[in-house]
Amino acid sequence: MFAGERLIVHASTKAEMLCKLHEGRYGMEICQVRTREVMYWSNMSKDIEKIVAKCDTCATFRKQNQSVHGQNLVQIYSRSRNMII
Repeated sequence: MFAGERLIVHASTKAEMLCKLHEGRYGMEICQVRTREVMYWSNMSKDIEKIVAKCDTCATFRKQNQSVHGQNLVQIYSRSRNMII
């Protein structure tokens, strides 16, 4: 089922979707942005926050991933998505 262009994720597949979305270890903000672009389920942001908070890899690189040469990674990701589309 879709809401506009976003897939509505059933509760039974939510855990699988979270794992797939988090595979790239981009951190919480980018993971949330990417997810909001393509799918929806209730409490989505909180679920993403929980999985990223539990990730040792994300914790190790959290500060490093917050900016690249002073630019916010979410801004960089958004610009790159606009170029691809």
